[in-house]
Amino acid sequence: MDMYIRVKRSKTTYFIRCKASDKTIDIKQKLQELVDQPTNNQRLILPGNGEVLEDSKTLADQKVENDAVVALTLRKGNMIMSLRRSTLFGLTISTKLEMQRVPVGKAMANSHYGWHDEIRNGSGNISPND
Repeated sequence: MDMYIRVKRSKTTYFIRCKASDKTIDIKQKLQELVDQPTNNQRLILPGNGEVLEDSKTLADQKVENDAVVALTLRKGNMIMSLRRSTLFGLTISTKLEMQRVPVGKAMANSHYGWHDEIRNGSGNISPND
């Protein structure tokens, strides 16, 4: 039986037609065409409890029901900066720095993955931002 879920990101809502037996990765593949981001850069979160949907599990396994609201966050790529400096003695020193955007607040646990766009409001719910 078909169902719909509402995927929210910023001020946009995507209505995705799916089945309870569809896996999260199937939903991400549908979203890939809409948001122009590969599936490995997407994360789907249930705003009520903050649970991240796992790619290998079905929607039914994760208790996602018809007309459920799911928040979409995207991972930004790492920025690599290369610095070169010449010394007084004519030697060149090269250094590479890798920087990631770090989330704030309770989302800090995921900072090593470089996820962004999530803010936990006072009620503990996740609200995607611009």
